[in-house]
Amino acid sequence: MEDVEQGQGPEHEKELNAKVLYDVSGGLSTHGRFAIGFGAVRAADVRAAAKENNVSQSNTISVRMLAKENAELRRENAKLHKEKDDAMQQGKVAIDWTKALYRRLGLEHEIPEASAAAAQAINGNMQCTSEEVASS
Repeated sequence: MEDVEQGQGPEHEKELNAKVLYDVSGGLSTHGRFAIGFGAVRAADVRAAAKENNVSQSNTISVRMLAKENAELRRENAKLHKEKDDAMQQGKVAIDWTKALYRRLGLEHEIPEASAAAAQAINGNMQCTSEEVASS
């Protein structure tokens, strides 16, 4: 009773270190319990505590593979962005040429709606889908 009043009761005890517990008890007994507390401590609990406290190093091979894959994906992404920008530029040039041709022929009022919609889409940073352009 005196221990509890002085703050030294069971609630103030520190958790057992799994490695120390294993070493002190002489390892696992044949029935899967430790010799401490007449077998009251289960081996599974100690293993779980040991796994929680054990900091393992990352697998360097998998880290290298992920880094390599990430670099490849970044290169592919940059390539796709360049292709998209090139395609948008080519589309804009084609539309500008079409408009210029219609103006030169005096058919400015007859510029196809699809070209006008495509020009709007390119100027509006591709806000319009190909289905919308085709349907116009």
